[in-house]
Amino acid sequence: MTHESSEKSQQITLILHTPNAVCRRRVDSFSTKELETLEWIDQYGGGAFFDVGANVGLYSLYYEKFYSDQVYAFEPSVFNLGILAKNTHVNSMSDQVNIAPTPLSSKDQLAALRLGAPDEGGAMSTFFGATFRRYGLALPEQTSYRMPGLTLDTMLASGMIPCRWP
Repeated sequence: MTHESSEKSQQITLILHTPNAVCRRRVDSFSTKELETLEWIDQYGGGAFFDVGANVGLYSLYYEKFYSDQVYAFEPSVFNLGILAKNTHVNSMSDQVNIAPTPLSSKDQLAALRLGAPDEGGAMSTFFGATFRRYGLALPEQTSYRMPGLTLDTMLASGMIPCRWP
């Protein structure tokens, strides 16, 4: 995949695994689907990046490619973790992109991760009781499993995520 940065006037190329149509669609729409996210990264990037709901890692990899800073990719879906790990590896970013297979939560708890699709690259997941997705639409839950969720404060205080800023 190749994308041209709006702020940096540079092209980046990433190698991405696309084992199915969902992942292929994510790659094909990267430059057009979430323009505001890309513009935000281009304009304000620098420092640690927290990609909450990293999916297969497109934005984590994009950020790392431009800024060479520590990236924390939070992705609790077992269906996406393998692709996320492959994508960081094949792009030689395994030391910079830290994969956190734990949902961020408002409190430390064991709760259900509800997934809208049991597919690699699938999205529309929620943790701890939410039954809606973007724009208030109902979440089409197809599977769920219980897992621990942690607050960012807990992760920072415990050293799971090192705090390297003043």
